[in-house]
Amino acid sequence: MTVPAYIIQNEDSPDQPGGTRMRFEGAVPRDGEAEVLVHNISELGLVLEADHDFAIGFPIEVKLPHSGAARARVAWKSGKLTGFSFDMPISRVSLGAKRLRDAVTDNFDMVDTARHLESFGMRVQRLRLELGMSQGQLAKLMGVSDPAVCGWELNRTRPKPGRMEALATILKVSLAELLGQQELMATLPAQIASARETIARAAGVSEDRVKITIEL
Repeated sequence: MTVPAYIIQNEDSPDQPGGTRMRFEGAVPRDGEAEVLVHNISELGLVLEADHDFAIGFPIEVKLPHSGAARARVAWKSGKLTGFSFDMPISRVSLGAKRLRDAVTDNFDMVDTARHLESFGMRVQRLRLELGMSQGQLAKLMGVSDPAVCGWELNRTRPKPGRMEALATILKVSLAELLGQQELMATLPAQIASARETIARAAGVSEDRVKITIEL
């Protein structure tokens, strides 16, 4: 179930504290407000459908009836859907006060939802920004050009299979978290081929002499 909400932006400073605000009360938008749809909301964040092009990290002030305002920032984007994470978790009392119980899923986990909807490029960008790292800094650590990192984040290219683990280490996550479980399984043949080539070269044998067994 979706819940309507209304957003208004200060044209001079939309990305400043309080520059972009969202409210839930009322049946119609006020002057200058745009109607949006909230698909899910939890103590940790919310999923918003809107035509706005919010950047990763963009702040928004969410007005909670009877509970004041809560600050949230863009954590991920997928088409018209934008995931916001609250700076501080809000209480279930606040959710009830907003009469949004129908929009709340008890087991809704904002982080898991973000990972599910994120593309590989979005995930790399989010993890990089969480570390306060620029594209240039990541490129230097990976030994690639700045445009290469930009291409990853735009989903135009991917790091070579043998470099994925290095990227995961730099971004301080596991390879499974970097790729997502489905993507990890999809790249498994390439990972095995790369490992077989490395082992064969080190052992001085042909690749067909290297057998890799996976126990599940």
